[in-house]
Amino acid sequence: EQDTAAEECCAICFELRPPIELPCACQVDYCATCWDRALASSVTVRGHAQCPSCRSAFRVDFDSHAGGLVFSVDSDGTPSGEWRTRLYSKVKPVQIQLLRNFGSSLTALPSTHSSPRSPSCRGSRCEDGAENRCTTGTNRDLPLCVCGAHLELVSSRSRILRMLEDTDSNWRSRVPQADTLVDRLLSGALVTCDLCDEVATNSGCVWTCKNGPHTVLHPAAYDVCEGCFARYAGADVAAFCKAADKAAVCNQPLVDSSCCLAVTRGVLPPWRWRRPRPPPAP
Repeated sequence: EQDTAAEECCAICFELRPPIELPCACQVDYCATCWDRALASSVTVRGHAQCPSCRSAFRVDFDSHAGGLVFSVDSDGTPSGEWRTRLYSKVKPVQIQLLRNFGSSLTALPSTHSSPRSPSCRGSRCEDGAENRCTTGTNRDLPLCVCGAHLELVSSRSRILRMLEDTDSNWRSRVPQADTLVDRLLSGALVTCDLCDEVATNSGCVWTCKNGPHTVLHPAAYDVCEGCFARYAGADVAAFCKAADKAAVCNQPLVDSSCCLAVTRGVLPPWRWRRPRPPPAP
């Protein structure tokens, strides 16, 4: 019995969880969550999806019929940028359908529950650089991301702060003055919508996956602009979700200082500056 428990103990979190079937020859047990986060981390650090134990490189693909990721050993060590473009294009129609399903389910709710005609959800709070979320009550009421986590509406400033934190948790100590840095990043095209490839932060808010960059399905996070959300979930649903939190845009300053955008390249790695875009149509 102890041996069985040890075989099912994840080598990373040490929790007793069902181990996944590895695409390599390793006999190490990993739970699905830790395996996913480990691959995403390797993409960020080394530019390849690699096994955390044997360092075998993998190509990552998406099976739309099974609704999940497919891994294959990549002996050539193909850079992740090559398969990420294909991966994002394959999950795009799935994400669009998820938004449509969310819109349909929300508009079909009875008037006694949260609905576009009866907003009864909890608002969020805005504190010193803390992110604002527009939530319709609980996670159950939030739209799903294609990775299985939930999308949440955050202010554009909060999205930039989250990106900086995900990239380097100590970024504040590396930037002498941070407020103008965030403002400069907000005025740029750093966060793009994964459905239309346009800048996602222009409206002041953006729908982003709670998983952030911690899944190999979207190792640069996953964002949907308000325009695409309204287009696929429905304008009434989009308006309701935003009205659920009247403080959706955080106007509180990060610090009372100014800085030069040049320091940004010392904080964000090059691959953070632009997401892979699909090749132009012939």
